[in-house]
This record gives sequence, structure tokens and C-alpha cells, in this order.
Amino acid sequence: MSRPAIECRRTPVKDMNTPTIVRRTISTAAPKSRQVRDKMIKMLSDGPEKMTT
Repeated sequence: MSRPAIECRRTPVKDMNTPTIVRRTISTAAPKSRQVRDKMIKMLSDGPEKMTT
């Protein structure tokens, strides 16, 4: 709460959206091959901002 408004705005978006995308990706790719899952995780780790925007 003591953080500035910009910090509060920025962090929750990343912290809330990214795990959801990761969870969706993993659950979708779980039945498929491991390669697909690794590829998606790599994409997410490369830049979640790229995927969201």
C-alpha cells in the first residue's frame, strides 16, 4: 500500500496475468508433447509483455 501508484498499477498486472497465462498454457499443453509446453514456457519467460500487448 505504501508503494507509489505506478508500482501498484504495474506489478499486479504482471503478477496476476502471467500466472494465469502460464497455468492455461501448461494445462492446455499438458496432454500434448513436452516440446510444445517447453516452447510456450520459453515464450512466456522471454517476455510476458509481448504476449499481453
